[in-house]
Amino acid sequence: MAHKGARWTAEELQRHLSKPKEPQKPARNKLPRLSESDLQHQVIQWFAHTYAEIYRTGALIAIPNGGKRGRGAQAQIRKEGVWRGASDLVLFVPKGIYHGAVLEMKAEGGKISSEQFEWLEHRRQSGYHAGIAWTYDEGTRFFDEYLALE
Repeated sequence: MAHKGARWTAEELQRHLSKPKEPQKPARNKLPRLSESDLQHQVIQWFAHTYAEIYRTGALIAIPNGGKRGRGAQAQIRKEGVWRGASDLVLFVPKGIYHGAVLEMKAEGGKISSEQFEWLEHRRQSGYHAGIAWTYDEGTRFFDEYLALE
């Protein structure tokens, strides 16, 4: 028998080493959830880098529809033409059968409002490519696929 402390006898060490090890669960690489604003910012940065020539023309714009505003500010932006439900990003580049593209950005777990759905549907019916992205990959793929159209 081994003396007290951290040492094991050869037998104890052998028993310990020969025990079948339980598989360890892989470490979950949990990234913090991005806000809709952060997600949109990342997609815009990617677009500016990937499609710099288009970006420099101002063909991709953001519509500042979201956010919390007081009643006075809400009334003011409505007078200025902000439309409830309008998508976050609009690309004014005709491709294929489309006049342009509109993309609604949503944070993970975000929901589309009835106004947003309706607005997207009206854009589809009037010749725009319309989509929704909940992730960075979905947002970048939307623009890649659209801009690849002939």
